[in-house]
Amino acid sequence: MHAKQIDKKHSSQHGLCMQKSLERSLLGKEADHLKGLRKTILGALISISRPIRRDKVDGSYMNDIRRVLGIVASPHDSGNTARLVKKVLRGGEENGYRTEMKCLGTLNINPVVASVSDEESIWSQHSKKPYGVSMPIDDIEQISSSLEKMSVFVFGTPIYYDHVSARAKIFIDRLIKYQDERVKNRFPRNVRAVIIVTYEWEKPEAYSGVVNWLKHTFEAYFKMKVIASLQAENTVKNPVANRSDLLQKAHQIGRNL
Repeated sequence: MHAKQIDKKHSSQHGLCMQKSLERSLLGKEADHLKGLRKTILGALISISRPIRRDKVDGSYMNDIRRVLGIVASPHDSGNTARLVKKVLRGGEENGYRTEMKCLGTLNINPVVASVSDEESIWSQHSKKPYGVSMPIDDIEQISSSLEKMSVFVFGTPIYYDHVSARAKIFIDRLIKYQDERVKNRFPRNVRAVIIVTYEWEKPEAYSGVVNWLKHTFEAYFKMKVIASLQAENTVKNPVANRSDLLQKAHQIGRNL
């Protein structure tokens, strides 16, 4: 073989080696970059999807921070129902709880709507079938994060016509979201609940049936434990603001959380 042919062959082999070396280097850098990118994306997804941390205690899971969420299902954020809910929260604060109150009258929360497909529907964990309803996008999102962090739930509603207010019923209906298998684990377990109702009728304990309905709903569907309830009668003629006995009872409920 001539020298020129040998040099050409060596040059070609050297070039091929250089090309393969460069390719390996680039592939290595690309692989490292992809690994880093994958790690970043995976970390972000885990952070987004990670549920609220809970410590396992006796086979159940408890929230790691003591939080009280108060819901006032009234058009008034300083009316009879709100005053009693606020007193419970105040008692909770004195007992070391973080508290938050949401008045449904200041929020735009709509009824559930018919879903356009099974995929968009809330799915029943009992029948494994779609309910045929989905969630409208509205101010419920201002409450969802608080619901998912609470350890105590204080629910107050006025009674106008023998049952919870329309706002209360719509809010409870919207909680059907947490019956869906895909998101049910977001709702905290072992939440303790307090029920407060206010009404015009002068008869004490007149709406025990409503209280019992709320108790059943919270305990059967959301696995809460109702620990206290308060019925405030005759609140039109004799408003809560003038009744130290009711305010004291509400405050003591909060102190006992």
